[in-house]
Amino acid sequence: MAILQDLKILYHLALRPVRGKDHAERMESFYAGQATAYDDFRKRLLHGREQLFQKIPCPEGGVWVDLGGGTGANLEYIAEQVPRLGSAYVVDLASSLLKVAEQRFATH
Repeated sequence: MAILQDLKILYHLALRPVRGKDHAERMESFYAGQATAYDDFRKRLLHGREQLFQKIPCPEGGVWVDLGGGTGANLEYIAEQVPRLGSAYVVDLASSLLKVAEQRFATH
């Protein structure tokens, strides 16, 4: 079903009208329909992202702030280093992407 998910995302990227009275609403309008398949699509689209994040040093007791962090996937890329951090935050305007992040980390 990856092809159907990709078509859905491509529709939201290129064809679906974006609506909203402010930037946050327009961001939500853009991402809401693609949130659940967002990570898989971006992983295939943005090669090397995982390797890039694994090279970022995470100091003992440090703070990780992922601005525009959406679904929280970047934290999974540095999963082995996360316990060393003092705290980690995922910040995004698209609440549908943050909902995916909340579900992702609810079990951790």
